[in-house]
Amino acid sequence: MATEANVSERIIQAEKHVNEQLSYGGIFPSTGPFGSTLEYRYHDGDLEGEIGQMRRLADAFIQLADALESHGKPRA
Repeated sequence: MATEANVSERIIQAEKHVNEQLSYGGIFPSTGPFGSTLEYRYHDGDLEGEIGQMRRLADAFIQLADALESHGKPRA
Protein backbone atom coordinates (compact mmCIF):
# COMPACT_ATOMS: atom_id res chain seq x y z
CA MET A 1 0.00 0.00 0.00
CA ALA A 2 1.26 3.48 -0.83
CA THR A 3 2.42 5.67 1.99
CA GLU A 4 0.77 9.01 2.69
CA ALA A 5 3.87 10.85 1.39
CA ASN A 6 3.87 8.83 -1.84
CA VAL A 7 0.17 9.47 -2.42
CA SER A 8 0.57 13.19 -1.73
CA GLU A 9 3.51 13.36 -4.16
CA ARG A 10 1.46 11.52 -6.77
CA ILE A 11 -1.35 14.06 -6.37
CA ILE A 12 1.08 16.97 -6.69
CA GLN A 13 2.62 15.46 -9.84
CA ALA A 14 -0.81 14.76 -11.34
CA GLU A 15 -1.94 18.35 -10.68
CA LYS A 16 1.26 19.62 -12.30
CA HIS A 17 0.63 17.39 -15.33
CA VAL A 18 -2.92 18.73 -15.73
CA ASN A 19 -1.65 22.32 -15.51
CA GLU A 20 1.06 21.60 -18.10
CA GLN A 21 -1.53 20.19 -20.49
CA LEU A 22 -3.82 23.17 -19.91
CA SER A 23 -0.95 25.46 -20.93
CA TYR A 24 -0.76 23.91 -24.39
CA GLY A 25 -1.37 26.00 -27.52
CA GLY A 26 -5.00 25.28 -28.44
CA ILE A 27 -6.46 25.65 -24.95
CA PHE A 28 -7.25 29.11 -23.63
CA PRO A 29 -8.79 30.31 -20.38
CA SER A 30 -11.76 32.60 -20.80
CA THR A 31 -14.69 33.91 -18.81
CA GLY A 32 -18.13 32.61 -19.59
CA PRO A 33 -21.59 33.10 -18.13
CA PHE A 34 -20.82 30.62 -15.33
CA GLY A 35 -17.37 31.95 -14.40
CA SER A 36 -14.02 30.76 -15.62
CA THR A 37 -14.11 28.36 -18.54
CA LEU A 38 -11.73 26.78 -21.01
CA GLU A 39 -11.96 27.49 -24.70
CA TYR A 40 -10.66 24.85 -27.12
CA ARG A 41 -9.57 26.35 -30.42
CA TYR A 42 -9.09 23.11 -32.27
CA HIS A 43 -10.56 24.60 -35.43
CA ASP A 44 -7.75 27.21 -35.55
CA GLY A 45 -4.91 24.73 -35.92
CA ASP A 46 -3.83 21.29 -36.89
CA LEU A 47 -6.81 19.08 -36.05
CA GLU A 48 -4.72 15.92 -35.69
CA GLY A 49 -2.39 17.66 -33.22
CA GLU A 50 -5.27 19.12 -31.28
CA ILE A 51 -6.99 15.73 -30.97
CA GLY A 52 -3.77 14.31 -29.58
CA GLN A 53 -3.62 17.16 -27.07
CA MET A 54 -7.22 16.52 -25.99
CA ARG A 55 -6.29 12.89 -25.33
CA ARG A 56 -3.22 13.95 -23.30
CA LEU A 57 -5.38 16.35 -21.28
CA ALA A 58 -7.96 13.62 -20.65
CA ASP A 59 -5.17 11.27 -19.55
CA ALA A 60 -3.85 13.95 -17.18
CA PHE A 61 -7.29 14.28 -15.57
CA ILE A 62 -7.54 10.48 -15.24
CA GLN A 63 -4.15 10.39 -13.51
CA LEU A 64 -5.28 13.12 -11.11
CA ALA A 65 -8.54 11.27 -10.39
CA ASP A 66 -6.62 8.04 -9.74
CA ALA A 67 -4.21 9.84 -7.39
CA LEU A 68 -7.08 11.43 -5.47
CA GLU A 69 -8.88 8.12 -5.28
CA SER A 70 -5.73 6.51 -3.83
CA HIS A 71 -5.78 9.22 -1.20
CA GLY A 72 -9.21 8.07 -0.09
CA LYS A 73 -11.37 10.65 -1.82
CA PRO A 74 -14.67 9.08 -2.95
CA ARG A 75 -15.24 8.42 -6.64
CA ALA A 76 -18.13 10.37 -8.15
